Amino acid sequence: MTQKSQNEYIVRFNLIERIQHIILFVALIMLLLTGLSLTYYNSWLGRFMIGLEGGLEGRGWLHNLFAFILIGLAVFHAFYITFSNKGQSEIANLKYRKKDFKDMLLSFKYNFGFGKIKPFYGRYNLSQKFQYWGVILGSAIMITTGIILLLKVWKIAMLVPKWL
Repeated sequence: MTQKSQNEYIVRFNLIERIQHIILFVALIMLLLTGLSLTYYNSWLGRFMIGLEGGLEGRGWLHNLFAFILIGLAVFHAFYITFSNKGQSEIANLKYRKKDFKDMLLSFKYNFGFGKIKPFYGRYNLSQKFQYWGVILGSAIMITTGIILLLKVWKIAMLVPKWL
């Protein structure tokens, strides 16, 4: 929340959006930790982390659990932005516009002392929009590659062409 005046607050995200954020960062952090421990299994830190995660089997179980949580959140978020009025409003605010790039230039000029005009942003500035779409793209890549790797582990990878 940001303070508008002494007694007035503006709620930036509603409860559903805050819960989605919490689930997202917990899932991503756990996927990172369980993925890194396997990547660096030969190091003392990797072995230590695998031990904390319950061994290789426990690490795999945890990684898959949080992967499915991320997939569930992605599906929920897709429905949220498609079917809820608040979600549709947020997506409309997150679309890139020419003004975003003009504001970015104004911001650079203002911050480095070359301009006196401070840009007025809408609900989100360019960097916030970039972060949102980056998380969407990153999650899509993680989910897609994770499913492909899971198919390989389950020995049914022949459903996916090898070039992919």
